[in-house]
Amino acid sequence: MQLLHRSTRRIRCASGCTFDGITCADTDNPRDPFAFPRAAARRDRKAPYFGAQWAYGSIACADWPARDDDRYTGPWTARTAHPVLLVNTRYDPATPLSGARAAARLLPWSRLLVVNSWGHTTLPWGGTCAERVQARYLVDLRVPRTGRVCSADVGPFDPAAHAAQLRSTSIASHLWVGRRS
Repeated sequence: MQLLHRSTRRIRCASGCTFDGITCADTDNPRDPFAFPRAAARRDRKAPYFGAQWAYGSIACADWPARDDDRYTGPWTARTAHPVLLVNTRYDPATPLSGARAAARLLPWSRLLVVNSWGHTTLPWGGTCAERVQARYLVDLRVPRTGRVCSADVGPFDPAAHAAQLRSTSIASHLWVGRRS
């Protein structure tokens, strides 16, 4: 399996090479840097306030020297060997809940966990409920019941939200602690 087709050009990054490499290999982006304003406007219509940022954040892909020739592009309706857990916050500006609901409708053996929280991704401020559901899925492949909604442990302006963001716990640490007991 050939993962990446590489050119002989050297890649020099001040920072963000990992993000650029994944984004450029896994997504379709304009090859012409002057096409990015149109792409940004289209993406902003789908995800207001964040779409344009995402488009301009991938401008390095205009001349990125590698592509993933066998990246998965569908079909998204295929039944998987194991259930798929989709997790989305209710107020995610980057990946709106409507997109997660559409993905859940496409994937025949999927379950969507909605977290009544804000921000992009559920960790670290998605709350104990979401962490437990995700750990159960990763360890035992158990998905939550249809329609499951978890509440966040803190609100967006709660001083504890900052502490939650900085804490070092994660799904991985919960899995490790759970396996030792």
